[in-house]
Amino acid sequence: MSINSTLAAIAEKAPQVAELVRAREAALCAERDAEAAILERAVSLMRPALEVLCGRIPVAGREVVGSARPPEYVYSQTARGLCLVDGYGKDYSEEDGGQYFGERLYLLSDGTLVQMRRQGRWSEVEGATCEWEVVEERPLTPREAMDEYTLAECLEPMFNALDRPLKGLVDPMRRTQERVEKLRAILTLL
Repeated sequence: MSINSTLAAIAEKAPQVAELVRAREAALCAERDAEAAILERAVSLMRPALEVLCGRIPVAGREVVGSARPPEYVYSQTARGLCLVDGYGKDYSEEDGGQYFGERLYLLSDGTLVQMRRQGRWSEVEGATCEWEVVEERPLTPREAMDEYTLAECLEPMFNALDRPLKGLVDPMRRTQERVEKLRAILTLL
């Protein structure tokens, strides 16, 4: 292929590729907008149960390697949440330890989304102290959440959080209703 024909092919194809890339980006943006709307709706539907489902959020942890004592945690004094995405991890950057890192996405009891990022150090050396703490809390809109996480990652923990109590409450509720009926029957005999 000659230089002139190569330049002509580039001139012809570059605008086509640019248009395809723009169209793809627009489609991805529209997809994320739709996912954000679904997430927002799911959060709205969860609101009545959030106060019950949300638990304490650990914001720091400390553990002594080899100790019989369980790890100690410090919990948020201002927020309760449901962990939707657990991205916490640790690396093995040192011979006998490394760094704690990662982020978690929480749905708070007031219906807001917050991303918490942690840092810390861990070790395998007997008697060493392993510690981590949340170093950043960043509120996210549903749209911002969809830029960083998948819709399935967010919805599945919501469903599971609602499903667990339903499964666990059916039999106790039935037994309670049976006891109430027996007590009412006893009361009518008195």
